[in-house]
Amino acid sequence: MKKTLIGVAIGMVLGAGLLFGVLAYISGNPTGKVSAFDNTTIEYGLHDIGELATESYNFTKVETYESTKQLSGITIPFTKSKFIYSYNGVIKAGIEFGDVVLNFNTEDKVVTVKLPQTKILSSELDYDSFKLYDEKNSIFNPIGVEVVNESNNNLLTSAEEQAIKGGLLERAEENAKLIITNFINGYLEDYTVQFE
Repeated sequence: MKKTLIGVAIGMVLGAGLLFGVLAYISGNPTGKVSAFDNTTIEYGLHDIGELATESYNFTKVETYESTKQLSGITIPFTKSKFIYSYNGVIKAGIEFGDVVLNFNTEDKVVTVKLPQTKILSSELDYDSFKLYDEKNSIFNPIGVEVVNESNNNLLTSAEEQAIKGGLLERAEENAKLIITNFINGYLEDYTVQFE
């Protein structure tokens, strides 16, 4: 009985090995290793990511708004309105992965990547972080909602300029390159990835 069980087990192992060998040979890949790739899989995978923020810039920005009424270049007394406030916010930058262009050189095993321009994807204020430091509102020159909106837009524009000067777009591009390199190397370990 023991010899019969051992014989059955050996037969099953040999049968499985024979079956694997026949299937590998029929499929045209007798080694059973994956040696070819379909570059569309990699391209579609990258394009499916869509728009991706690869770097963010957190900020706290103080804004001052001041307004007076004037008549013939002379400031009218009691018309000065002023407020000083701050908001926290975040600016995100990245690329549109759908615009990434890949060129595959299978002979040299090199993938050349052309990136779209890195851009600011969003600028957001955290309205819960609002702090008012000073407020003087003249009844002769009241501050309206449109003034507050304009002041907030100025605050975001100023924060974006500061983020760009601080290297936000360059860091976003470097992070995008790292993401793309790791993505491609996940499929093609023995390929070199270079950027135009």
